[in-house]
Amino acid sequence: MGARVLLSSLGGAIVLWASSTWAQAPVAAPASVPAPASAPAPAPAREASPAPAVLAVGAPASPAAENLTAGLTSPYTLIVGVERILVAGPFTQSSDSSGSGLSFGAVGFAGSTDDGYTEPFLPHTMPRVTADAVLAEGFTVGALAGIGRAFGSTPNNGSSDADTVTPVSDQYLAGGRVGYLAPLADNSAAFWGRLGLVYAWGSERTRGLYGEDVDQESSLVAAELEATLLFPVVAHFGLSLGIGGDIALKGTLRSEPAGDTPSLPLDRTTRRRDSDAFFLWLGAFGYI
Repeated sequence: MGARVLLSSLGGAIVLWASSTWAQAPVAAPASVPAPASAPAPAPAREASPAPAVLAVGAPASPAAENLTAGLTSPYTLIVGVERILVAGPFTQSSDSSGSGLSFGAVGFAGSTDDGYTEPFLPHTMPRVTADAVLAEGFTVGALAGIGRAFGSTPNNGSSDADTVTPVSDQYLAGGRVGYLAPLADNSAAFWGRLGLVYAWGSERTRGLYGEDVDQESSLVAAELEATLLFPVVAHFGLSLGIGGDIALKGTLRSEPAGDTPSLPLDRTTRRRDSDAFFLWLGAFGYI
């Protein structure tokens, strides 16, 4: 009985010692698992810089700027021009001293190739200021006025020993016209067909058969037919190139002595003189 108690006490002591020893032994810490590497933060997006502007020399800035004829031919446009600044073409005149040949004019001064043209009257060479309104469907209506000076030529006359003065005619013109205006297919220009009626008049002093001074007055009613191309150069301005003809409907030439010449058999005379011409011309225009 005493031996059994002794063994129980000894076994309890051994268990107690083992428990205390196990509690004091260091426990190895579990190996730390490395944290997963974080992905690098994306770099901030750079703001795209605008591409440098490139100026295209001679290139149209926009379709609206390219089609200049659109504004020119649109309804309710007013076209103001100076036409026949330069003009040249053949002409014929029927009168007692008829003239014919090549006529030419520049900024209001005109002449011809006819060496014996003693009664100069070249109304088709006059530059004219024009104003036309564009109506619906491309139809136009307008008015015009012109002024110029024509120079003639004449040799010694009759029994007069003195050289005659160069005959000079101051010329004036007014009229109206209608037309049709339309852009060409490529919008580079516009075609303008026109029909007009004009009244022209002029006066001059020349030498008569006996060397005396003679005052003359000319007048003409004529129909004008023209085909014109309008070339817009910039917005609201351009150049015009035309071909046309003036057809006389009624023309007169009145002559009378200049001053007091009772010793000479001179009377006032009036005779028919028609003037027809065919010509090319150059001008300029603006529109609003």
